[in-house]
Amino acid sequence: MSSFESASVAYGHLRNAAWHYLSADDDGAEGLFLGAACLDVEDEFEKAEVIPAIVDDEGSAEFAIKAALASLKDDAGPLVPALREALVDLAVRAGVR
Repeated sequence: MSSFESASVAYGHLRNAAWHYLSADDDGAEGLFLGAACLDVEDEFEKAEVIPAIVDDEGSAEFAIKAALASLKDDAGPLVPALREALVDLAVRAGVR
């Protein structure tokens, strides 16, 4: 998979994570905060002109963030370091390990 393809898959997972956070009824402000953080990271993908892939839903925001990180794990293309850094920062904010 090329760096652009792996970034596209990561972006698709990130969109799923944002959906999970923003559509959760039970965690109030925390879900909105983390959903907004996902949207901030999505902006980095947009600036890099990455088109999100349609990916299977991982079932939760945490698993979607892990899948996004895994998509970029072994790729060293020019886009990847900055996008990976943005995703790692999000994972830290969200408490994803």
